[in-house]
Amino acid sequence: GLISNVLGTATASGVTVSSLQFKPVALIGDDNADINFSLSVTGSQNQLHDFLVKLENLLRYIRLGKMVIVLNGENGPTVDSQITGYFLKSK
Repeated sequence: GLISNVLGTATASGVTVSSLQFKPVALIGDDNADINFSLSVTGSQNQLHDFLVKLENLLRYIRLGKMVIVLNGENGPTVDSQITGYFLKSK
């Protein structure tokens, strides 16, 4: 699913996921669904850049909402973001 794709992208980029929050969504019938979640990752500037590029290139359609980038965080550079993923039922 979407969350496992995002976590796999984080692993492939070498970033550490320090926070992931979401509410499960029930997919009923032919309804489309928006999946909202917040994510915080930490890594080097190059790793964070690679992660964001890979997110952009996921096969699933996502929208990055509010994003905060902290270059001098306690654990190194950090990206905090609000993300919406879309589940579109095929007709």
